[in-house]
Amino acid sequence: ISRSVHDDSARLLENVIYLELRRRDLQISYFKEKYELDFVVSENYKVTEVIQVCYDLSNSGTRERELRALSECMHKVGLASGTIVSFDHEENIELDGKIVNVVPVYKWLS
Repeated sequence: ISRSVHDDSARLLENVIYLELRRRDLQISYFKEKYELDFVVSENYKVTEVIQVCYDLSNSGTRERELRALSECMHKVGLASGTIVSFDHEENIELDGKIVNVVPVYKWLS
């Protein structure tokens, strides 16, 4: 049985983001209702940021799934923007009256 290198890269990217959030000493959790979101960041028990991690957004199905989860969470917690951290993609997307910032990991880390 062979494992995809892409699968490992996606998991590693998510681990990098998790470790950096922990290093920043932020309160982190995840969101799951109809869809699942990777990281909900809180400060003093108030949600300040929502982050989805996606190695590659070039597949339309993946892109739609990631945006759907982020949109659901932003609406639920009342944020006007959210972030998708990708390997190397950068873009700003307007989604249901909210803004999604797609940021490459090297920029997010700096």
